[in-house]
Amino acid sequence: MTALALGCSPAKNRTTTPTDGTISSNDDGTAQGSKSYAPPGYRDLAIGMNVPNLEQALPFYEDVMGARVIQRLYGPDHVLWNARVMVGDTALIMTNADSHHRSPAEVGGSPLRFFLYVEDGKAVYDRAIAAGAEPLQPIRDLFWGDRAGQVRDPSGHIWYIGTHIEDISNEEFTRRAREEIALFAAGKTPKWELRPTASDYKPPGAMSVTPTAIVDDVEAAIAFYPQALSASVIRRVDDAEGTAIFSELRLGDSLLRVTKSYPEYEHKSAPSLGGTPAGFYLYVPVVEQTCDTAVEHHAGLIHPVIDPSFGERFCSLADTLGMVWGVATFVEPVSPEVMQERFLEFLSQFVEGGTH
Repeated sequence: MTALALGCSPAKNRTTTPTDGTISSNDDGTAQGSKSYAPPGYRDLAIGMNVPNLEQALPFYEDVMGARVIQRLYGPDHVLWNARVMVGDTALIMTNADSHHRSPAEVGGSPLRFFLYVEDGKAVYDRAIAAGAEPLQPIRDLFWGDRAGQVRDPSGHIWYIGTHIEDISNEEFTRRAREEIALFAAGKTPKWELRPTASDYKPPGAMSVTPTAIVDDVEAAIAFYPQALSASVIRRVDDAEGTAIFSELRLGDSLLRVTKSYPEYEHKSAPSLGGTPAGFYLYVPVVEQTCDTAVEHHAGLIHPVIDPSFGERFCSLADTLGMVWGVATFVEPVSPEVMQERFLEFLSQFVEGGTH
C-alpha cells in the first residue's frame, strides 16, 4: 500500500453509532480518550485495506458488520477510489484495488488477520456467510479465550468473528498456546471449553476490529515496534526454546497482535507473499518525530511528510517486517466538498509526478 492508499483524511468531525446493537465501543459509538492528534472518535490505530470493486464491496461491511461509511473519494473517472468506514470504534481506510494497490487475490493472500468482536458472534458469523463470505472455520472455543469462527470476506480479507468468553493470565495463555502447537504438530484438532469469566465481549484493551500481523520473526517485531513506534509489549508467548512466537503490543490506545508465520497453515508473512493488500494507519502527536525515529531504526520511507491539505500531516513507511504504515497527525477538519476537490488535485499531481 502507498501514500495514496493511506493518505486520505476524514471528512468533517463525525462519530458513529452501531446500527444494530451488535457492535459498540462507548455508548455513543466513539473511541475512548479523544485527543487532538487524531480525528474525533478515532482510535490511534486504523486499518488500511485494498478492496476490489470498492463501491460494490461496501454493502457487505455495512450489512454484516454494521459499518458506517463516513467518507467517499472519487477519482476523475467517477470510480470510488477511497472510503473510510467505522466498524464500532475502529476506522477502516479502504482503497479500490488496482495494479498499484493489489487485492488479496492478486497478492496471493494477506499477512493480516482481523478479529471482529461482537456481542453475538454466531449471528454475525451466519450473516457473513449468508452475504457471500467463505467459511474457513466454524464457531468454536479458541485457546486464548474467544469463541469465534473464521471467514474470508468477498474481497479476500480473512476475519475472525466472535465474542470474548474467558479472561486468562499470560501464564495460562502460554501454556495453552504450546499445547495447541503440539496438538497441531501431532495432526490432532485442538478442542477447548472456555469458562464464561469475561466481563465484556471484547478482551481488555481490544478494538472492535483488532488486527494480527503475521511476521517471520516475532522477536524482531518486539524489538522494532517499541523503538520505532513507541509501542509497549503487554503479552509475549515463547516456544519451548524460549523464542517469541506471539505478542500483543499497545500502540497509544490501540492493540496490535503479532504472530509467527506458519506457511504450512497459510499463515504467510508479507515478504513471503511478495507484498501486502493491507496495512496500518497510526495517529501520533508529532508525525515528523515518529517518522524520523522509525527511519532511524531501519524502516523504509515510502513518502516523506506531506502538508495538511487533507487535514492531516502524513508520511508512509515500510517496517522491517514487511508491513506498510501510514503515520499521521490530525490538523483540522475538512469538508467533504473541499476534500473531494483536493483529492482530485492531488491525484493529478501524483500521476504527473510519476509516483504511485
